[in-house]
Amino acid sequence: MIDHLVTMKISHWDGVIRELAARALHNLAQQAPEFSATQVFPRLLSMTLSPDLHMRHGSILACAEVAYALYKLAAQENRPVTDHLDEQAVQGLKQIHQQLYDRQLYRGLGGQLMRQAVCVLIEKLSLSKMPFRGDTVIDGWQWLINDTLRHLHLISSHSRQQMKDAAVSALAALCSEYYMKEPGEADPAIQEELITQYLAELRNPEEMTRCGFSLALGALPGFLLKGRLQQVLTGLRAVTHTSPEDVSFAESRRDG
Repeated sequence: MIDHLVTMKISHWDGVIRELAARALHNLAQQAPEFSATQVFPRLLSMTLSPDLHMRHGSILACAEVAYALYKLAAQENRPVTDHLDEQAVQGLKQIHQQLYDRQLYRGLGGQLMRQAVCVLIEKLSLSKMPFRGDTVIDGWQWLINDTLRHLHLISSHSRQQMKDAAVSALAALCSEYYMKEPGEADPAIQEELITQYLAELRNPEEMTRCGFSLALGALPGFLLKGRLQQVLTGLRAVTHTSPEDVSFAESRRDG
């Protein structure tokens, strides 16, 4: 069953089938963790470099789901996910974003699928507590989330909501895992940068950008809002006000 999903369904032309296949691999990985870690994962990682768009998309989703499944198994025994995944697999996961960026695969129509898949990857790897704290990959992930939210207006309308949801979910998981300096305390530099930047984007002339960053502010974990909550609420309140310049921005007022 696992082999059939990896061989036939992960690269299926229908995106819904690819997503379902990735979720099925999540469930099956919990029944066959060693096989998934040693046999399936190397195959999936090699597929993330495929010239075939559908194969890249499906394999990245599958990597995310299988990694998270292995984390949940390890967590039941109070062990880290790295007890299931070797160093080569961890490094392979870490390199996915940079490899796509270097090959300019976030651009164009295919770039929409890559952005959505990597946002799912960011969310699942963050939830899996991958040992990436302080690594440059976190900056790369943050760039992708911000860039995706900033350019939502360039994304096709039928994909926009899914993309927005994926980016916001990725942000919430990323912040919760990697931006806490001490229990309940945010890294002050990161807090200042995120809050200032996101509040500024609420005044962006593009309605979809306002929508994205309104939702992003609402998704930030509580420790990042400590001491800045009133400032954030004031910014979000301002988005709901109507002015002659943005009288048609109904969606941004809704999300604010």
